Amino acid sequence: MPASNMSEQENKQEHQRMWLNNFVNRHKLGRITYSDEFQQQTWVSNVQLNGTTIGDGEAGNKDGARENAARQALKHLQSQQSN
Repeated sequence: MPASNMSEQENKQEHQRMWLNNFVNRHKLGRITYSDEFQQQTWVSNVQLNGTTIGDGEAGNKDGARENAARQALKHLQSQQSN
């Protein structure tokens, strides 16, 4: 689906790494890093904030796994901010 035809929600779901990076920068939380591993035909990615794992994800490709990890990390950070 071309980007111009994507709904805002679909676009947000495809750019979780960007949203996570923006959130971390806006709140001056530190440094985001990813670690990736290929396990039994599945990519597994972990996202760390200042060396602490805050999200993980799996997918059939590395980019998808990183997006899923970023989605989980962003939810985690947003829930901490609301407390």
